[in-house]
Amino acid sequence: MDAAIAHIEELVSTADENTRRELRLRLLNIVNSLEDTNDTFHRFAHCHLGSAVVKIGFDLGLFKSLAESKECVTLEIIAERMGADTSLLELPRQRFIANWLRSFEVVAPIYQAMPSFLQKTNYVTPTDPVDTAWQRAFNTPMHALEWLGKHPDKLARFGDYMASRDGPSRGWLDVYPVQEEFATGDWDNGTSRAVFVNIGVGVGHPCAEFKKKFPHLPGRVVLQDLPHKIEQVPPVSGAESMAHSLFDEQPVKGAKYYFMRGILHNYPDHLAKVLLERVRDAMAPDSALLLDDYVVSEQWPDFYSRSISDLTMLGTFSSQERFEEQWCSLFESAGLRLVKSYPLNDPPTSETVMEVRLK
Repeated sequence: MDAAIAHIEELVSTADENTRRELRLRLLNIVNSLEDTNDTFHRFAHCHLGSAVVKIGFDLGLFKSLAESKECVTLEIIAERMGADTSLLELPRQRFIANWLRSFEVVAPIYQAMPSFLQKTNYVTPTDPVDTAWQRAFNTPMHALEWLGKHPDKLARFGDYMASRDGPSRGWLDVYPVQEEFATGDWDNGTSRAVFVNIGVGVGHPCAEFKKKFPHLPGRVVLQDLPHKIEQVPPVSGAESMAHSLFDEQPVKGAKYYFMRGILHNYPDHLAKVLLERVRDAMAPDSALLLDDYVVSEQWPDFYSRSISDLTMLGTFSSQERFEEQWCSLFESAGLRLVKSYPLNDPPTSETVMEVRLK
């Protein structure tokens, strides 16, 4: 493959305009043929994103500044000239726009609102989840999740997207060594102690997955979410449902595993820290918090987590997708530590199960 790439680069370096145009068309066809259905969906669903980011660059005077620069400039110099936060401009991490709301009616207005929203904030990284591009796009003071709950047609479209979206190549139970941990024999077989607590419904049904794989493992299996969400979840044999808000004290104490899937990336650091502290206060010395979430990869960067999802988090929740270093800092602030990460794809990309324990 390296030889083929080198040959193409050689052609580009010597090609005239007509040859370059033909190369672009042919290579574009090859790139499109390599896409799976998920790639194609994101390419069309987020076509507004590029225009929004370019508009922000014009508003900042970014392109003019770069054109006038006589030498290479650093990100810090650019941010100082523009009067914007370095973290907002940081191109490798690209933090800009709205959460995982993938339908045209929801995503496009947020992208269109982002330039004027950032202009209003003087390009300071937002931290308030009810003062984002979302509120400007839909002319509402409500949090995005609250607004979606009152607009079931939009919520249904998001549900359809999540159901059709290609997941990782492996599930969390394929990578996390539950069986090995219980093989040591230190587990308290008393059934009054919870073995697995799924905090927030998230995507899929981890309680059902856990019961199916470990039907004879002793201990309570508990699903927690807000009352109106619990009512909508089909019951799982052998599991109990419990109404619970993430920000309230965790009522199930000393569980072996607490589990969150796709929850914390919806919250900026100061709120994610509170959620982690609620779980920390309930954990026993041998408890583990398992987080099935995005960890942006330095080695295997993927377009979805480094661009689309990261930008989407910012515009909807004032949040972001996080690198492992950022996750570790967040855990440290809540009195926790990252023990190990288990990527769900091979080669590893962004979807990962993180094993977190008490410090």
